[in-house]
Amino acid sequence: MDFSRYEKLRTLVRANFSEQTRALVDEALEYADGKLAGLVRYDGSPLLEHAAAVASIVISEVGLGRNSTISAILHDVVRLAHKQLPAEEFLALSADIRKRFGDQVVGITLGLANISELKLKVAKEQADNFRDLIVSYSEDPRVILIKLADRLEVMRSLEMFPREKWRKKSWESMNLYAQIAHKLGLYSIKSELEDIALKYLEPKDYEHVVTKLEESAEERKAFIGRFLVPIEQRLNRLGIKYHIKSRTKSIFSIWNKMHKQHVPFEGVYDIFAIRIIIDCPQEAEKQLCWTAYSVVTDFYTPNPKRMRDWISIPKSNGYESLHTTVSAEGRWVEVQIRTERMDAVAERGIAAHWRYKGVNQGAQTSEMWLGHLRELIEDTRWRSVSTPSPRRAKSSSSRPTATCANSPRGPRSSTSPSTSTPRSDRRAWADGSTAAPCRSANSCATATSWRSPPRKTRRPSRTGCRWW
Repeated sequence: MDFSRYEKLRTLVRANFSEQTRALVDEALEYADGKLAGLVRYDGSPLLEHAAAVASIVISEVGLGRNSTISAILHDVVRLAHKQLPAEEFLALSADIRKRFGDQVVGITLGLANISELKLKVAKEQADNFRDLIVSYSEDPRVILIKLADRLEVMRSLEMFPREKWRKKSWESMNLYAQIAHKLGLYSIKSELEDIALKYLEPKDYEHVVTKLEESAEERKAFIGRFLVPIEQRLNRLGIKYHIKSRTKSIFSIWNKMHKQHVPFEGVYDIFAIRIIIDCPQEAEKQLCWTAYSVVTDFYTPNPKRMRDWISIPKSNGYESLHTTVSAEGRWVEVQIRTERMDAVAERGIAAHWRYKGVNQGAQTSEMWLGHLRELIEDTRWRSVSTPSPRRAKSSSSRPTATCANSPRGPRSSTSPSTSTPRSDRRAWADGSTAAPCRSANSCATATSWRSPPRKTRRPSRTGCRWW
């Protein structure tokens, strides 16, 4: 096997895991290479490159560990076997994987295979139903995290897919996966999914926002420089160790505000945010963050309605930060104040939160992390993004199509002929698709609307997990 194609993944594994894990990852790559031999993506590259890219995201952007990485590498092997092989052969494959890589890898990959067989039509109500089924298949919450990584890789590669798949996958990403990522605190993944989805759903609007951002980039840079001068001088005098980031809000976030508030680009007042990140011991975090807040508000007038204290009471996903919006030179500026630890949690979500709590110190702490993640998933409540379309009235009154039936190998999807993907079309499943191709481009058009929270689902049973 030519391991050079997967050097990026192997480099990440060497930097994050033990020698034993490195050997298991190489074994998983070789095993998957043999099972997926001859299968290619739409651009002609081996299908295993998709799995390797997903595993890289699992390590570097989600922050998961050994079993999750191996499961990501093997997820297409199990998905295709689950779909194609007779029950006896599938059970034999599962036993082989269990012997080589352990029970947890089998459980995670089977959960991913079950989710991949669900079919979804473009309708808000069915998106809610689809979300409930995803949760029900995820007794091990790592299944959902790996599925997010899988969808992110698909969206990054969407250009290679047939055009009829673009809108379908983009709608799913915006209405399902981005919302799950938001709930779990994976804000970077959420924003990227939304931005890519918007690029394919509303290409003219997307290009308009991108052009406006480029045109105003130099002016924003000059303003930020003037804004920071007194703050940096005061922080330096106080002897606080810090660094500052300035970031433009996501394209989707700006577009969404334009539509919600019915204003042009120039009418969105918080296009960018300033982030003050303090380097200090954990016991000094609260004091120094509030000190930095007082420095900012000494120079600029805050808007009391836009003050958010997530340090005293963190969000359920572990997010901690002080947010305030201040007035400077006749415009509003959002300022976020946090520490290095808080920033890592904000970027990588709940995995980073529990890593700082010592998730590598044993099975008990790992189970605490997984248990907290289950609670977040079970209590997921979010907004849904969708649009009126020529078929909306019909879709909103129809019964959900994402259904399950029992089989010897686990739940299998049952869909109408109009939404199922032909087994004979190998490319339809070789790309990691979770839904049949979109039959109507118009039905995927997007705009913003909000829905009431869905009902809670039955609590999955807890399972002991030593390796996260």
